[in-house]
Amino acid sequence: MKDFCAQLEKVNGEKSWKAIKAGVLEFKDLGTPKGIPADARMGFVELIGLTEATTSRGALAKKVEKMSKGDRARFDAFDGYVAKTCAE
Repeated sequence: MKDFCAQLEKVNGEKSWKAIKAGVLEFKDLGTPKGIPADARMGFVELIGLTEATTSRGALAKKVEKMSKGDRARFDAFDGYVAKTCAE
């Protein structure tokens, strides 16, 4: 959990897309903490896939806007999970 939240903080502190993308892709090796809800875990997988497939922050935002309702719900579940889990 500690490593996951530290990586999240690192990514959130980055300014350039290249550094953000590299930081998000490091999560692939790190994985998710034990006990993460299934929908949040699926949102994590979606985030990694979308990040791999985009070339800019704007392109990522557009892909997120175009997500289906179900995909967006999982993406939001992951966002809510990290907000709650890494708030400390």
